[in-house]
Amino acid sequence: MATYKKFTGDEIIRIWENSFMTNCKEFYMTDDNMKPLHIKVPAENTEFHVVRGSDTLLLIIGESWTYGEALSGIGTGAGLFNLQSQLEGCMGPRMAEVTGWDLYQFAIPGNCNLYMHIELERILQHVATLGYKQIKVVMQMTENSREFPLSYIDICKSHPINDWLTYPTKKSINITDWLSMYDEIFYQCYHDILSRFTACPIEGILWRNFTKSNSDKKDYCFKIVETSMIQYTAKLVNHSITNPSLMNPIEFQNFFDQQGKNIVIPDGYMEEQLDLIEKMFDYIGGSKVVKCLVYHNNHPTKYGHLVWGHHLIRQAGWKDI
Repeated sequence: MATYKKFTGDEIIRIWENSFMTNCKEFYMTDDNMKPLHIKVPAENTEFHVVRGSDTLLLIIGESWTYGEALSGIGTGAGLFNLQSQLEGCMGPRMAEVTGWDLYQFAIPGNCNLYMHIELERILQHVATLGYKQIKVVMQMTENSREFPLSYIDICKSHPINDWLTYPTKKSINITDWLSMYDEIFYQCYHDILSRFTACPIEGILWRNFTKSNSDKKDYCFKIVETSMIQYTAKLVNHSITNPSLMNPIEFQNFFDQQGKNIVIPDGYMEEQLDLIEKMFDYIGGSKVVKCLVYHNNHPTKYGHLVWGHHLIRQAGWKDI
């Protein structure tokens, strides 16, 4: 289990003086968690628990888009970390602020879906001991190439994601079916983790930043937010985005060449994906759609965090805001 540093009373206000933390009774922090292997500068402020006296806990799980990368004073690659900006600007605190719930945020830049699900299970074991009457889980699902570099480690080999990584070495499979398999592995994993939790009632939602859902299966105990964050903010500025099915084409091409030679890729498929990816980055980077800089500077701005956090609350049916 993680080791936490505890802050209480005036110490909290003195260090993080903002309206959200004014109502905080206790604050816990830890960076004792799994870090992405490819990130050279380990992120700070990756896991914190804001105790405000609510009997409901909002549990936020994610990567850089949840963490607050590129908010004021935050740049992981440059070793810049600003907890104040995270507490003021990130979607998790904004959601907790409007609901009045306690907040537990776990988010690490560059994180993969595998690590997020493993750490969710650890965190739920911890919060099960804290006496909450309800848990609300917000799970981010990020792009689908980040497990490739982990294929050799034991934690990956012992997880169902190994079936996805090794399947094309055994049998031929169409790329659309193979990508659907990836989504369904993590959907089922999330479903099973929530279903095993018995300490109190628990609800979950799942949202995506980059890719579309490649599976039509919906029979899970959590709600899948159908519109990605990028699609949602684009609509707010009267722009249209179609999410790709995959990200990081270079990683995928390396996999196809080395292990995925039995993956059947229709003519023109990768070119189509590249076009969608380019249009998506044109939007969030502001190179062709300047208005989007309200909600994105590649990563979400504080306004992007705000509107998306409120959208998630509405989609979950947790509050009419």
